[in-house]
Amino acid sequence: YDAAQAVVEEVLSKPPTREQLRRGKNVVRQTVDFMHARDFRIEDLLRTISCDFYLYTHSINVVAYTVGLAQRSGVSDHATLREIANGALLHDIGKQGFDPELTRKKDGLSQSEWNQVRRHPGEGYELLVKKDSLGEIALDIVLHHHERLDGAGYPNRIGGEEISPYVRMVTIADVFDALTTERFHQGPRSSFDALTIMHRDMRDELDTDLVRVFVEMMGGTRSRL
Repeated sequence: YDAAQAVVEEVLSKPPTREQLRRGKNVVRQTVDFMHARDFRIEDLLRTISCDFYLYTHSINVVAYTVGLAQRSGVSDHATLREIANGALLHDIGKQGFDPELTRKKDGLSQSEWNQVRRHPGEGYELLVKKDSLGEIALDIVLHHHERLDGAGYPNRIGGEEISPYVRMVTIADVFDALTTERFHQGPRSSFDALTIMHRDMRDELDTDLVRVFVEMMGGTRSRL
């Protein structure tokens, strides 16, 4: 986990080179292999996950949650798991051009600032397409991880079956980690409170079947539950 942070910081802090993306993929491969081992316990990994909301630790957390959810949902093919994890790792790469103060604001964002935030999935997608280093699954995740089933997301306002199951998994992991980690404008919620919000208040936005699987995966595994 600590070694992955250094690699992710290098990949996400500046325009990535092919070599940096290769190193990011290597982190993903090692993570998937680690989580696919027979003696692996998701509970042990979840206890180590950072509760500080920084772009780099957040990206690693989302990989761990997503791979666990994918496995629980029946995805066992290594190549597919790696592609999903690649997308999860780089889902916020479009934020690398943000003014750091934008993510540290304690007050609400202005309309122009919101417009900038809403552009980051598309900008990340375009950046990675030019590198020609990722497959369709990962690129789909980067572009659509803020879409919602009710069509109220961004950047393309797609919904329902237009959103792939893999994107839905990353979205759930992304939302959960954002809710349960320390951020400049809010304190961390408990896992129980976060899961309650996702199940009760976001049932039209998130895949309820996958949320149920995620709840089962998380049940009793974090000290803050």
